[in-house]
Amino acid sequence: MSLSKLWGAWERFWFDEGSPLPVALCRIFFGVLVLLFFRWVLPDVDVFFGNHSIISAETAAAYRGHPQLDLLDFLPKSDLWLHLLMALLAVAGLGLTFGFFSRTSALVAALIILTLNSRGHFALHTGHSIMTVMLFYLSLSRCGEALSVDRLLRRRRQPDPEPGPVEKGSVLGQRLIQVQLAIVYWSAFAGKLQGDTWVNGTAVYYATHQAGFVRFPFPYLFDQLWACRLLSWGTLAVEFSLAFLVWVREIRYVVLAAGAIFHLVLDLVLVLPLFEYVMLACYVCFVDADDLLRAGAWAARFIAAPLSAVSSGARQLWFRLANTLTRPVFPACWPAARKQVLAPVLLVYLVSAFVAASPPSAFTRLFSRFPGRVLDRLGLASNFGVFAPEPQDYNQQFEAVITFADGSKKRWVFPRLSQGKRQPGQMEQKFFWSEWQMYFMAVPARTQRALFRDAAKYVAWLHRNQGNQPVHVSIYRTYSMITVNTGRPQAAPAAVTANVFDYPVAPEDLQ
Repeated sequence: MSLSKLWGAWERFWFDEGSPLPVALCRIFFGVLVLLFFRWVLPDVDVFFGNHSIISAETAAAYRGHPQLDLLDFLPKSDLWLHLLMALLAVAGLGLTFGFFSRTSALVAALIILTLNSRGHFALHTGHSIMTVMLFYLSLSRCGEALSVDRLLRRRRQPDPEPGPVEKGSVLGQRLIQVQLAIVYWSAFAGKLQGDTWVNGTAVYYATHQAGFVRFPFPYLFDQLWACRLLSWGTLAVEFSLAFLVWVREIRYVVLAAGAIFHLVLDLVLVLPLFEYVMLACYVCFVDADDLLRAGAWAARFIAAPLSAVSSGARQLWFRLANTLTRPVFPACWPAARKQVLAPVLLVYLVSAFVAASPPSAFTRLFSRFPGRVLDRLGLASNFGVFAPEPQDYNQQFEAVITFADGSKKRWVFPRLSQGKRQPGQMEQKFFWSEWQMYFMAVPARTQRALFRDAAKYVAWLHRNQGNQPVHVSIYRTYSMITVNTGRPQAAPAAVTANVFDYPVAPEDLQ
């Protein structure tokens, strides 16, 4: 194949016209996910993102390396503005779900989640980074041109408000989501190959024996080395397929089905809130619009089967919502000059995103000096490896001992999933939320002194008392190794508790 034919195929991939139905359904799913994110992060928003958070903005910026866009940097330093941003996030989630100011809602949600990730990325995980990128792409798509209030309002302004035929238009936003999804799986697959445990098959054993992440244990399955090896290698196979084989049309749905089963099993076993559903929501963009129409019509007929009249009406309503579109975001016919400009830009951008998501190397470090830094600041580039290159091979828990001015002491245990009911001064149990466990993973060693200092300052501020102020905080870490079950008798690893940080409380820490 000649170079000109390859370039022509590249242009057709990006600039062919298609139905906006897949990206519209993707928008609805992401709207629901944004609302869930709002609901789950709201109780702890001050703890991880406020002015008195357990991770200061300065520490978060220092550990990121590259600064990210942070809306709070442009606002007065008050938790009121953080709460207003959270309220705006809820409004944006509703806008996405119902398709009201769809593209604007997607961009607003992306910027707010990017702000939270910049402020408290130690408490968030890869799923939130992926959500940010996909929301940004939705803001560039035709996500509001089907199944939306935007469509209904625009149709009412038309001379003839009756539904018309499907209007094909730009699929640029949908293509960006598809390619980004493949990059995410490439990052996860390539990152895992850099370690030993995924190659030798023990990674799943370590991942499923981390106390803070396991939702429902399956002792027989995950305690068997042979089963863990099959699951570890199966994970690599699924991620490779979703990075490359998903582009083969003939086997695409088989690959997507394997990926769906993979993520649903992960969601059953591990507490990684939203991550699995963010990935599954993106799968919709790989489904053909005609197949979605047939599936929707079948579902409407099946759900309302007992009432034939209702069934017929539901089926007609589905086709009206799915087929009645408004004017496209981008021109239906792309001028040749625009293609010639955008096609090279897209090529450079996607190569940059691909390299940024690849495992660290001399090449990626060289690349990150300029384009990677720009993309990272916008939240569009990240290493998306999950449990890569190695899953954590230990369990740990932190607690603090606060010494007050009168010499009395108090022991304060950092919240964890197994604590159950809400206790005074602590967070409620997070069955579907793992901010604290992600935070614990970020402080595995004494070298990260700034994180311990911020934690000590937070604990002191939390226990401030006008009549008896805290004067000293000591942080202790309880640590135990995870040992692989080889089938031979072996002693359980002993847990070790050690003092990892002492902090004399200053008066300004209590203000």
